[in-house]
Amino acid sequence: MRSPLVMLLRESGVEPTLDDWLSASDCDNTFDAELLEVIPAEFREEYEDRLRLNSHYEMKFADQRQ
Repeated sequence: MRSPLVMLLRESGVEPTLDDWLSASDCDNTFDAELLEVIPAEFREEYEDRLRLNSHYEMKFADQRQ
């Protein structure tokens, strides 16, 4: 099932990205894991990659602070 917002962006001539979708959805927190249920399938992998990368940097920062 395609996201209506993604289809609307495409119809407007925009090839949407995860950032476009988040912005159009008025999402303030890119790393909110609860959003995974609503993120369109075509952006889910990129979103999960961002979550992993963010987690990696948070752990690295925590290790440096100790």
